[in-house]
Amino acid sequence: MRISTAFIFLLCFAFSVTAFSQWKWLSGFSGSGVIAIGGYGDTVFISTSPGLADSFKVYRSGDYGLTWVRSDHLLPVDLASGVQSFASIGSNLFLGMTSYGVKRSTDGGRSWNATSSFYSLADAYSLATRGDTLFVGYYNVAWSTNLGSSWTHASFGHPASITTSVLPVGSRIFTASQGVSRSTDGGLNWGPVNSGLPSVDTYYLAALGSTVFVNVYGHGVYRTVNSGGSWQVVNHGMGSDSLAVGSITAAPPYLFAGTNAEVYVSRDSGASWQPTGFANNVQFNTLTAVGPYLYAGSLYRHALADFYPAASVAKTISSTGSYQFDDLSGTTGVTLNITSLNGAAAVTVYRFKDPPANPAFTATPPVNLSQYRWVIDGSEASVTGEIRISLSAFSTGVVNPGDVHIYKRSTSGTGAFTELPTTYDAGTNEIVAAINGFSEFALGSGSDLLGVGEGRPRIPGRFELGQNYPNPFNPATVIGFGLESRSIVTLRVFDLLGREVATLLKRQPMEEGPQQVSFSAGELPSGVYLYRLEVEARPGTGSSATVPARSIVRKMVLVK
Repeated sequence: MRISTAFIFLLCFAFSVTAFSQWKWLSGFSGSGVIAIGGYGDTVFISTSPGLADSFKVYRSGDYGLTWVRSDHLLPVDLASGVQSFASIGSNLFLGMTSYGVKRSTDGGRSWNATSSFYSLADAYSLATRGDTLFVGYYNVAWSTNLGSSWTHASFGHPASITTSVLPVGSRIFTASQGVSRSTDGGLNWGPVNSGLPSVDTYYLAALGSTVFVNVYGHGVYRTVNSGGSWQVVNHGMGSDSLAVGSITAAPPYLFAGTNAEVYVSRDSGASWQPTGFANNVQFNTLTAVGPYLYAGSLYRHALADFYPAASVAKTISSTGSYQFDDLSGTTGVTLNITSLNGAAAVTVYRFKDPPANPAFTATPPVNLSQYRWVIDGSEASVTGEIRISLSAFSTGVVNPGDVHIYKRSTSGTGAFTELPTTYDAGTNEIVAAINGFSEFALGSGSDLLGVGEGRPRIPGRFELGQNYPNPFNPATVIGFGLESRSIVTLRVFDLLGREVATLLKRQPMEEGPQQVSFSAGELPSGVYLYRLEVEARPGTGSSATVPARSIVRKMVLVK
């Protein structure tokens, strides 16, 4: 059976240079198993399979799985239906269902409505996106360029079989459906690309750059570096567990595989694998990365694993200017000054406390290579500008900043690093380099050790206001903030003339830690708006001083 339900548990582990640890079990939802896991910004979605005399359910969590709320309003419910996949384009969320096709939400998943669909799209097993195009795998492949209002179907060559995975890679599209198929014309025509695969019993696809991976039932993980022209097995380090790989996913620069005994990680594009440290003898048939966590669904349980050891920050870049990737998500130490781009770029900066894999250099390697490195994912390849990396990110301090250099390689996890010309900005304590496109960056020095620090905690016990996500948005967005203690909170939105246009929270008591509030601007015109977080003064306790009133203001952009 190609689509299976999964009982679920959630685990959390922290990544070190050599191993993973600390798995955390999560709960707070019902159902006999998990069918699918998805993410929208920092929000996690799961769909559960029906229990006895019950129906499927959809849940969402804004705190990475600590708490869950129902999120299936207006979805059709019967014992034959179920949510098989999730995807998003801007502020539009999509899910694919058996029996009922593709549904869309414009309010962060609180309610769902049908897209234009018909019988041949009744069973939507897999979803994927590329820019503004939404792909759906059913017993064929179809795609929509208008948020599901209309669909175009593959016209020739695609197997008439359940499509369990759709994966756009550059100008090509791959599917797993009775083997691997590929389209080079946007999806109209398809051909098999199975040379080297031991079986056509393929399930899930993943990609790191242009390298594509697929798991083959009973045979493990296979990789192609020539767009499907040939495949090679890449199971080194998994032993006999490779015979039971039930799922794979990429979270650049990592690749993960779930077996019936362990979750494995590869840091070198599949060439070798290491166990993450969790062995529960269950089949992991669903792996999805959301924010800093890896969610793994199994036939009996589900898991949440922390594998980003420092921070990840995502932003939408739609115009030139300066973008600070240091907000509620944690410290990355990175600022991007964009001088040109073509369209909008969805950019995520990952700051890893983990040495680069295969650290080859085109010239003399640095004497001291920092264990910190940065992977910058961007959907827009023609971005040019400047990267600024703060030296305050290093725990040891930098004695000679003029001797610190930035290195870049075009594909994360493989290839040689090239040194970039740099300058040092003493005012901001940043190393600065011009860039053309994003990928993996590292710092090296001939005199300073550039040691590893822990950075700021991802979930802060401090007063912070995060950048809304997505931004720009239409019409809905999510605003995150952090509180260092229980507080009375007001959150308001203003236009540039200072007029209040919305009150999201008014003197609301809220607990310490991370919080999220949704904002829908359906009646407001396009433009720049300000949102202001205010916390009232409160008396101290014991010998503690009174905590004063405070406020923070940020900008957001509504584009209709």
